[in-house]
Amino acid sequence: MLHRLVKFVVSPPVLQVEDKVTTMRLIGVKFLLRAGLMVLAVLASGAVQARVKTYIIGEEAHPWQDSGELKNADYESQPGWILPGRISLRQNLLNQLYKEKRLFAGYGRDGEVSEEGYQPGDGRLWSPNLRFEDRKKILLLADGEQDTLALEEFSASKYNLGVTVYADLGQAYPVRLVRFYPLNRQLDPALISRYPDFDWGAHESLYMKGYELWANDGSPETQDKDGRPIYSLLSAVPVNQNVVVADSSFPLQHIRYLKLRCAVSEPFEIDQLEIRGEGYFREARFTSEIIDLGEIANLGGIWWVAEKEPGTEVLVQTRVGKDKTTLRYFRVNEIGEEEELIGETDEENYQAWKNLKESERGRGGVPDTENWSPWSPPYKNSGDPIVVVGPRRYLQVAVTMVNRDPSTQAKVDNISFEYSQPVVARRLWGKISPTENVDLGATVRFRYTLRPTIGSGDLGFDVFQINTPVQARVESLKVGGRPLFDKDYSVQAEGRKLTIQLLGGRKISSDADSVELVFDCSILTYGTVFAGKVWASWTENLPQDVEEEKPGDLAVRGSERSLGRVIGALTVSPNPFTPNGDGQNDVASIYFKVFQVIGTAPITVDICDLSGVRLRTISSQQESSGEFRNRWDGLDAEGKLVSPGIYVVRIRVEGDQQRFEETKTVVVVY
Repeated sequence: MLHRLVKFVVSPPVLQVEDKVTTMRLIGVKFLLRAGLMVLAVLASGAVQARVKTYIIGEEAHPWQDSGELKNADYESQPGWILPGRISLRQNLLNQLYKEKRLFAGYGRDGEVSEEGYQPGDGRLWSPNLRFEDRKKILLLADGEQDTLALEEFSASKYNLGVTVYADLGQAYPVRLVRFYPLNRQLDPALISRYPDFDWGAHESLYMKGYELWANDGSPETQDKDGRPIYSLLSAVPVNQNVVVADSSFPLQHIRYLKLRCAVSEPFEIDQLEIRGEGYFREARFTSEIIDLGEIANLGGIWWVAEKEPGTEVLVQTRVGKDKTTLRYFRVNEIGEEEELIGETDEENYQAWKNLKESERGRGGVPDTENWSPWSPPYKNSGDPIVVVGPRRYLQVAVTMVNRDPSTQAKVDNISFEYSQPVVARRLWGKISPTENVDLGATVRFRYTLRPTIGSGDLGFDVFQINTPVQARVESLKVGGRPLFDKDYSVQAEGRKLTIQLLGGRKISSDADSVELVFDCSILTYGTVFAGKVWASWTENLPQDVEEEKPGDLAVRGSERSLGRVIGALTVSPNPFTPNGDGQNDVASIYFKVFQVIGTAPITVDICDLSGVRLRTISSQQESSGEFRNRWDGLDAEGKLVSPGIYVVRIRVEGDQQRFEETKTVVVVY
């Protein structure tokens, strides 16, 4: 049996996280340095080495416009960069949607659309005051022609107070101007000749004599509990004398939904409703094509180079997969069952699905959650590791540029990520036991097993590392069922990492080389995951994650009897202690554990007298669950030695709704 806690210097061969915000030269330097290290390693060992490669989007080999889909993004204004597209006042957004056949007539209160072909992101026009059978006439408000009485029933009515026209642009645009007007006298002669009995000259007086404009930007926080937009007043003109209304009295802002409400009862007509924009889109997005790395690879960090004006953000996300299709399409067979189409790409499957008879068309565009991960949360910092467990061959990258003010922008020069091939192993299955009913803070003996699947071209590994809640203590190690001894491996158990390196040329190189590690440790939260990674110390390859064959294989759950426990294992040593400066027992060590803190919480260590009066604060800071060590040298807050006697060490954790406290007495003697 081994009872050891030996430290040695070993670290995974990964790059330090860097903030790359100025130039791609950093990536180039880094790549050259890494290449030099690999050459030296090859010369030294004479063996085939893994290669760490850098994939860059936004440079000559992979320009933005050829590497994926750009939505609301501009890649031409500043070559090599992407930035949000800019809208000009020359653009009538409603007419643009109409020309693109992406404007649909709605009906009812919420503008429901019954026509086929309507997709999220398309525009809508509707009025709850129109009859259902007349609903399509409203599209004439956006056709750009002097030809229409789309709302002709209101031109003869004397009860128009509250008549409302709604426009949904499909997404938020930077809007500067809203313009509407009745039929103009300067009409096309052909139109007049087509309707010779119509009184064209009477229309100029049928302008809206009073109106209100309301708007909503389409964001989730501006919707009610049922998902309906909550409108804010843009402009109120109770008495209007302008035949042609061109309202720009409101601040430039992002608008998706616009509501025009008649504020008078008099008759009116509208020939055209124009919504004109100026400024940058609120969101612009780049979504890469599926990137095929040619073979499974271990993924490293992801970097980006961006410039951000105040109030803007750049959000970078990734997802990984096992094949080239992120969506699923189905065909209904002769007995009414769905069969999945199995083309190589999403486009191939979509076209095959689209060409089916309607009776044969099953579900389409269903996310493939079995073979593809969801999009990761946005990475916090350039250089963060890619969110992935295990090696992958396929991945996608998404970049979203967000601005709250239409006059500001964020722009991105490039984005890059690291990957290494060959991998350490095809798969690495990990499992820990026990997994249930473990008391928080109690020292427990755990058994951690690694079961590799190693292909003929895989590297194998000789270092593995486990994340632990507190410092662990190794008991024994077996490889392939055979015990190893002190001389066979080294241990680094420091902080929340337990790292094992095989020595003497040993390595895990076949499926038979299963690993079994026994160690003592404790958990601090009810659901603790003992994540792990491995790597080959003789190469510059990236580490490879340990995976769960079944969900929960690496998770340990706390016991019910630990409920409500936040502070534990409080000890003071030596106790009593003698802070007299003679070098013997001059300082008392304070040790404790904190459990069940989600995120961080204020944790304070105080020295008090027996009446509870605080004499000194030893430590006060935001911390998460963990084990803590502090020292008291017998001094009070003024730096004076306390008198001999009994004192209280008080630990406090401030929860969101409750304060937790634990105390221990300590004796000071001289």
